[in-house]
Amino acid sequence: MLTPLAFAYLGAAVYDEVDLLFVSWSAKLLTEKGLKEAKVCADHAGTDDAIKTGGSCRWIARRSVSIIKHMKETGKTNFYLCSLASQVFGVTKEAAIPELN
Repeated sequence: MLTPLAFAYLGAAVYDEVDLLFVSWSAKLLTEKGLKEAKVCADHAGTDDAIKTGGSCRWIARRSVSIIKHMKETGKTNFYLCSLASQVFGVTKEAAIPELN
């Protein structure tokens, strides 16, 4: 989650607009519960503590919801959800974060 947000942040600073499309399991990240419960993928097993406790990463990991909200408020970042992924992973309109386009 941190990498796409970092690229979107930089992209919005340089370009007019940035679109983020969430597909597959990442659909769950478009709910507040999913963002708060997100874990580091198996490829990076053992690094989640470093991300949660290390410098600025600690701030980012705890505040993903706020970061998305602020990015959306700029009017330069759009968040999209694959309709198939929303069905497969049960992400309803009601459960999705309000920043979703």
